[in-house]
Amino acid sequence: MKNQNRFSLSENFVNKYRRRKAPFGFNGLGELVYNRTYSRLKDDGKNEQWFETVQRVVEGTFNMQKRHIEAHGLGWNAWKAQHSAQAMYDRIFNMKFLPPGRGLWAMGTPITEERGLFAALNNCAFVSTENISSDFSKPFTFLMDASMLGVGVGFDTKGAGSFIIKGPSETRKSETYTIPDTREGWVDSLRMLLESYSHGTGRIEFDYSAIREAGVPIKGFGGESSGPQPLIDLHSDIRRILDAETGAPVSITSIVDIMNLIGKCVVAGNVRRTAEIVFGEADNDEYLDLKNYEVNPHRAEYGWTSPFPNNHDSLDDYLETLKYAYLYAKTVTLGQTHWPETNRVMLRNRRIGCSMSGIAQFVANRGVGQLREWMDIGYGHIQKLDAKYSDWFAIPKSIKTTSIKPSGTVSLLAGATPGIHFPESRYYIRRMRIGIHSNLLPALTKAGYTVEPAFGSEDTTMVVEIPVDLGEGVRTLDEVSMWEQLSMAALAQRYWADNQVSCTVTFDPETEGSQIASALDIFQYQLKGISFLPKLDFGAYPQMPYESIDAETYHDMKSGLGKLSFGRIKGEEVVIERFCDNDVCEIDFVAPDEASEIAEVITEAVSQATEEVVESAE
Repeated sequence: MKNQNRFSLSENFVNKYRRRKAPFGFNGLGELVYNRTYSRLKDDGKNEQWFETVQRVVEGTFNMQKRHIEAHGLGWNAWKAQHSAQAMYDRIFNMKFLPPGRGLWAMGTPITEERGLFAALNNCAFVSTENISSDFSKPFTFLMDASMLGVGVGFDTKGAGSFIIKGPSETRKSETYTIPDTREGWVDSLRMLLESYSHGTGRIEFDYSAIREAGVPIKGFGGESSGPQPLIDLHSDIRRILDAETGAPVSITSIVDIMNLIGKCVVAGNVRRTAEIVFGEADNDEYLDLKNYEVNPHRAEYGWTSPFPNNHDSLDDYLETLKYAYLYAKTVTLGQTHWPETNRVMLRNRRIGCSMSGIAQFVANRGVGQLREWMDIGYGHIQKLDAKYSDWFAIPKSIKTTSIKPSGTVSLLAGATPGIHFPESRYYIRRMRIGIHSNLLPALTKAGYTVEPAFGSEDTTMVVEIPVDLGEGVRTLDEVSMWEQLSMAALAQRYWADNQVSCTVTFDPETEGSQIASALDIFQYQLKGISFLPKLDFGAYPQMPYESIDAETYHDMKSGLGKLSFGRIKGEEVVIERFCDNDVCEIDFVAPDEASEIAEVITEAVSQATEEVVESAE
């Protein structure tokens, strides 16, 4: 779908930013995250610089607008578009707002410009299992397809018990399917396997020989192939689960296990990342026991745009940024996906989510009162923008427009705390894992950063230590109660977010665990949803991604750092962070007994809260 008459920013305009230093945050951490995670390889073998990434994203955004406007004969104004695009460029370059990570990665690339895979620009999706009795494979294949494009997917367990798993027929002829080396091929193999169990057809066997070997570069999406092994493991695990339930109704546990195993398979593919959330009934014991590893020991191994208000000098400056953050998000709704049902929903709802990050820093600098004011006025401003630009695009207004998302590596670029969350410490060491042959390592070593082999992966991976200071006055979790965290989330839900506020409340299980039922009872009419995480100290382990330090240690480390200059990076493939970056966490380092202890604390608190809320309702 190449467009010969593509929108382009003025070359003279872009050249003004070529030599300008990007305002990456956190003592080089933001710049490292950018180069490792979002800087794409260009045709000449060199990696993008920040000014080029912003150019690609902005031009991709305005190309989507141009295609839509011209396809519907609505009248494209090239001069206005250039003026608006330059304003958007400046605000992204200076990190007054950033598109979501998948937007930085995919917008304006062949993924969208040539292959038309606009689903890769979307953050979230949902699929129900309610009708799996008529199409067993559909919700699972949707989740896999979306996940392989980087979309986080939510699902429910409504289909549990709705039909009997037949299992493959022993009397019918088996079939062998050679899996193509494509996303579609992997998804089709899942569909065929699941249908053999739901339809009772002959056993399906797979030939994996066409799938490229591990380590081979992937064009388009970038990174390296994982080889066929993650898919082989997925097929084997699904057979094990469904063989055990053949002749019985499909269970909640099996639905969730298969979904989680699909996610595990997808994230094994290097640059692919995804997230899952499952919705179940609060009074269903099987659902509540999913993370009780004494009941389910096999499960212990599974381990939108963001404006940054604190990066603005005034409310007027912030409102101007919201215009372009909104415009990016609304533009993404113009792209069709390859799922007809999804297109129907998107065309009807046009749901977007302009988020906020760095809230803890903003409160430290300006106070809660000014935060409430900026949220309230900002929300009203976005509604006016939505009326104006929806009319220009000749599409429906968005049913929802604002959110608070967790944020992760994107907030690190701008030197902002993630979403609405408070940090664990003002001063800390952030450790990043980098391939041992990465072209980023010489610059880090030269600048004086501590770089050492990764524990347990010494032959393939290095770890770099970066000292971080979040700034004076920023309160940490030790100073903020569970109730204050809930109140901040409720404030954002009332004055800013019409989508759900994404917030994980950290609580002390000894002093606050017994109060969760009361908290849920009080805030149930103020929040759309909330997560709880207990503070549990299992001590240190080698090369923790975050390690709290004191001011003296921070200043000692910082004083030993020189100027960090990556210059022109060449041939650097994207690496997605394993372990924790706030919105995703792999905890291979947690021992099974510790995982059980964590699950026991959470399960006990949630079960007690559920019982007390139900009793009070009765």
